[in-house]
Amino acid sequence: MNSRRRSACWPSPLSISLIPLLVREAGEQRYQGLAAQYLMTTISLMDSLSLGMHNSVLCTEDAPFYGSEPVDADLLEASYMGPLQLQALEAICSVWPRGPMDERFKTPLATDIPVLLLSGTADPITPPAWAELAMAEMGNALHLIGERQGHGQINVGCVPEIVADFIDSADPASLDAQCLERSFVMPFFLDFSGPAQ
Repeated sequence: MNSRRRSACWPSPLSISLIPLLVREAGEQRYQGLAAQYLMTTISLMDSLSLGMHNSVLCTEDAPFYGSEPVDADLLEASYMGPLQLQALEAICSVWPRGPMDERFKTPLATDIPVLLLSGTADPITPPAWAELAMAEMGNALHLIGERQGHGQINVGCVPEIVADFIDSADPASLDAQCLERSFVMPFFLDFSGPAQ
């Protein structure tokens, strides 16, 4: 396995903590740091994501519901990415093969199978409220929320140990998650000497 493959799929907390400094540097026409972070993140994503699987899942489970609710064109245009991503996904899914989808796909899963859900309060992609909705009918589930943490909690702090304990015990109620309180967010770098104190 090459070293890039072992890197996290998403930007690491250290990378994120550099962004204000790199943006300031770019504002002073020193673009090298920002360009390097962009390239490292792009390579990491290309190595970590299977676009074929991504497209197969998205085109089967998401695309059929596009247009089921009206989209405010002005709001979409004013959003960070504008209509580009939606238009690209619609184009991909117009030709990408779709798999089968259970007719109860959007029905909350009612189960007593042990389930562990992980969220971060600073996750704009899948916020904790979505996990709460997902576990509405689950009778044996535990939802752990990382304070001020983003997307991808599986590698944060002591979460790998909690997940290992969950796999060993298959008992959400037995998990000790107090260690999550010791997880921290890397402070922003104010200069190249290191993070703010």
